[in-house]
Amino acid sequence: MRCATCNNWLLGAEFNNVEIDYCPSCGIWLDDRELELLAGAEGKRFELNLAKSSAKTKRFCPRCNVRLSTVETIATGEKVILDQCPSRHGL
Repeated sequence: MRCATCNNWLLGAEFNNVEIDYCPSCGIWLDDRELELLAGAEGKRFELNLAKSSAKTKRFCPRCNVRLSTVETIATGEKVILDQCPSRHGL
């Protein structure tokens, strides 16, 4: 799979018993439901409340190559902005 930002190949790694994909230059790609698994693995309360937005990013889903949408969520009381595949392939 390719990075949504720079198009380099993503590398795989295991983090808290969850296999994730990452780009050494740009960050991580989490497949659908991996964010919840990671949050649960650390014992933190995590509310995945994605607010849909019409805002589009310059990034494309590494699975289906559709432009990602910007979404907001609440994680441990903090607002976090994420890029999400409209087909729910990941974040």
